[in-house]
Amino acid sequence: MLHFTRQKTPTHWNALNFNGVLGETKHSNNMKIRTIVPEAIGFFPYFHASPRTDAWGNQGVMSHNLPVFQVKVDFLPKSLDALILTSDLQGVVLDNGSETLIGTVLPAFLAQLLPTTLNIDPKRTGVILPGDFYATLHSRGGLDDVRPVWRAFGTHFKWVSGVGGNHDDFGQNLDALPAFRREPGIFYLDNEEVELDGLRIGGISGVAGNNQKHLRVPEAEMAAMLQKRLNRRPHLMVMHQNAFHPSTPHKGGAFVTDALLRAPEQLFVCGHAIWDEPLMVLPNGAQVLNTGERVFVLTTE
Repeated sequence: MLHFTRQKTPTHWNALNFNGVLGETKHSNNMKIRTIVPEAIGFFPYFHASPRTDAWGNQGVMSHNLPVFQVKVDFLPKSLDALILTSDLQGVVLDNGSETLIGTVLPAFLAQLLPTTLNIDPKRTGVILPGDFYATLHSRGGLDDVRPVWRAFGTHFKWVSGVGGNHDDFGQNLDALPAFRREPGIFYLDNEEVELDGLRIGGISGVAGNNQKHLRVPEAEMAAMLQKRLNRRPHLMVMHQNAFHPSTPHKGGAFVTDALLRAPEQLFVCGHAIWDEPLMVLPNGAQVLNTGERVFVLTTE
């Protein structure tokens, strides 16, 4: 395999580049981001398949450092120190030549990092996963079981909720996902809502597309589901499908942005496409946080 080095994500970014202004906000039914601390509090190294092959068809391997950022929000339930949000961890760590999904080893790293850097108790921390945790160094994409990732986060933190991405599988038979959802501390969302520690989380799994493919939902159907969920005003709304963003128009869900603009302003969390700047603020005040290839730790002031 060819080996390259990549450091796509800087150690910091200019917070003023956000498409919107973050200022003082009043407490409301939904959660609001006050600021993203620009300097990363930690990095986790891993490898991933190159997005292209060479002239001979060989798949390259690239190295990357996953950054961990603190996000300050206007409120969290008193029973929580923090929320961890991350998605699109489509990479591996190498152990004696074998590939291990980054999502299965990252939780232990975070459980050691957060108490020392932010005085956060992992057992008072919830985790929200907006999807795509399978990877292999032999090709981009792919599809396989990501239940070990969810379980690893569940081992180190209080509970895990989130949605499935288009590269996520949850077992090889029809009984596997229902059984997984019955496991303690696991709250998989598929067009539904859950309340955890008083925090109401709405979630829709999959992405818009041909419903003959894995975790694809026809766009009109997904748009209707999203509008219904947004109108219920959860504290935060989670999807794998991203909203439209000028930096990735080919993967931008214009229907997501339209739904957010029609609904009361709220916090929307997504993945799927990777944005240079992770936060977008829409004209009506809705905030869109893209968690792709980053870890965000939400805390209050």
